[in-house]
Amino acid sequence: MPIEAKTEFRLLRLLPGRFDDPLVCDLEVFTLANPPPYDALSYAWDKRDAPQPMLLNGHNRVIKSNLNSALRHLRKEDSALTIWVDAVCINQEDIVEVSLQVSQMGTIYRL
Repeated sequence: MPIEAKTEFRLLRLLPGRFDDPLVCDLEVFTLANPPPYDALSYAWDKRDAPQPMLLNGHNRVIKSNLNSALRHLRKEDSALTIWVDAVCINQEDIVEVSLQVSQMGTIYRL
């Protein structure tokens, strides 16, 4: 799902569930000028971290175990949580997008 990196960004919608339920999420694109209410998660990346499964937009994806743990602790049982997480909301395989989105991180954290 491509974005116009200067004016748009992705938010992760973490669907409700119990702690041990599989993580099920959707990514949605929003404008920086008019985002819905959301929280931003800052955490440490660890290259030695073991990959964990997540269902994202109906597709299997892996995330690091520290992000898996954070999402499980933040997830609500009765409602979705909208959150910005750089490892998922930024296409890490697109160098141009990474560069442009990283330059917007101050705005993303302030909103």
